Amino acid sequence: MLNSLKEFHLRATDERSPKYERLRNHIVECLQSGQLSPGDPLPPEQKIVEVLGIARSTVRQALATLEREGLVRRVHGKGSFIEENARQKLQRGADLLALVVPEVGRGFYPSLQSGFEKSASQSGSQIIVADTRNSADCQANIILQLMDKNVGGLAVVPPTVESVAASQFRVLQKQGIPVVFCHRKVEGVTAPLITFDAAKAGRLAGQHLVEKNNHRQVAFVASHRGEFAEESESALRGILEKNGSELPESLVFYGEWTVSTFDFQKHAHRVEQALRDMLDSGNPPTAIYCSFDTEAELVYLTLNRLGLSVPKDISVVGFGGSQRDRPLLRQLTSITVN
Repeated sequence: MLNSLKEFHLRATDERSPKYERLRNHIVECLQSGQLSPGDPLPPEQKIVEVLGIARSTVRQALATLEREGLVRRVHGKGSFIEENARQKLQRGADLLALVVPEVGRGFYPSLQSGFEKSASQSGSQIIVADTRNSADCQANIILQLMDKNVGGLAVVPPTVESVAASQFRVLQKQGIPVVFCHRKVEGVTAPLITFDAAKAGRLAGQHLVEKNNHRQVAFVASHRGEFAEESESALRGILEKNGSELPESLVFYGEWTVSTFDFQKHAHRVEQALRDMLDSGNPPTAIYCSFDTEAELVYLTLNRLGLSVPKDISVVGFGGSQRDRPLLRQLTSITVN
């Protein structure tokens, strides 16, 4: 291993990636080539420092990365050792990744799936996309199936309507399967989070409606009450008030939408009644911001049924992904994320 490190030092001096990543990758290559075997001890940290001429913090960062991946086991007072099942984990993780989402066809989820597929194809990985229908129980069953398929990594948007047990993800991590949360996290699970700024979405909508189009009375419509919708509403209200416009409580509507228990007809009726009440009020809105494209489509169709033209009579702005394949989505103004 030490001779290999010397060779590594010579051939890696001009690499641009971080040193700890190069050291991590080199140890993995030694494992794959047979220079290291399961159970083998790694050279002491100080010896690696001396051979490579790098900082001890760099060595520790590389070993910590390998430990998180389940490839190295560090024992206090004894050193670092290659895990017994390290080679199996490397073989398993090379070609199968999973994306688990509450739904696949609406909002920003098609864009999320498209980006996931593109990234996976660049690394030569296959993917599985699973729809939990916003159910924690369904998600638990999907995770068990993915473990049975020896999935190499999981990206997940957790459900919104039920509490999700942290144990669903801890069991993956104990098996050395990395987890990445998208949009929101699960309490009690330490894992990276990739998300976007809900407040920024609300501010952009407000700027478009007020600063560019001079709307003074704006409504807010959301399919259900959640952190993203509430942050968007608050930011939208802030921009409106700053510019002398209003978002009164009488023009705010939160539905009771869930994927797992969705009664579309009931929800559509409630949205129509809310819009009628807004339009019949003393200060009807001239624009509506919807926290999700699905709701914006429903509002658009409902307004048309009520005899109003969009955007001639009233403006509608939605929020969703940059991938907009449906004809109606292409007609809607929307704040988008890629």
